[in-house]
Amino acid sequence: MASPPPAAPAVPDPRDAAPARRPRRGLRWLAAGVAAVLLLAVAAIGAVWWMLHSPAGTGWLLARIPQIGVVAPQGALVGDFAAERVEVTLAGSGVLRLDAPRWQALRLARGDHGRWLHVVIDSLHADRVTWLPQADASPSAEPPRPPQSLRLPIELEVRAARVDELRIGSAEAMPIRAVRGRLHLGAEVQSA
Repeated sequence: MASPPPAAPAVPDPRDAAPARRPRRGLRWLAAGVAAVLLLAVAAIGAVWWMLHSPAGTGWLLARIPQIGVVAPQGALVGDFAAERVEVTLAGSGVLRLDAPRWQALRLARGDHGRWLHVVIDSLHADRVTWLPQADASPSAEPPRPPQSLRLPIELEVRAARVDELRIGSAEAMPIRAVRGRLHLGAEVQSA
């Protein structure tokens, strides 16, 4: 009996090797994409942290907010902050001017009861607050509509607020002096 001829060595087919590279290349692209998204998220969180917690970041942010003018800001928004003057322009209504506003110990925390943020300020003070209504404010053709809900998305708690001088209507209006109070907006009301 004759033995069968020796088997020829198996030659790998080049088409079999190509698919093995594609999944690796695809996984590399997927990993690079996930890494880029994570890097962007970390950079965005870091930028927000910088703007809120550092004096340089706070100055940069305040210079770019429309309708708010801040003169000589000092400190960070989170923590202790002061400025020479702050002017807030409310479209179609007027200007709210605060001279020497400052606060101590502003803290941000996660909200509860459906609110996404809880802002606590231990002390808020302004030397002078002046409300200047817009002279040419004309009523709109459509009457204002009441809001569907008065529920605030944030909770704001000011433990001690003080205004040395409050003027309404013009910078020369008769002042109301030594205004003091507390403020807690968005608190859950306990019913009995």
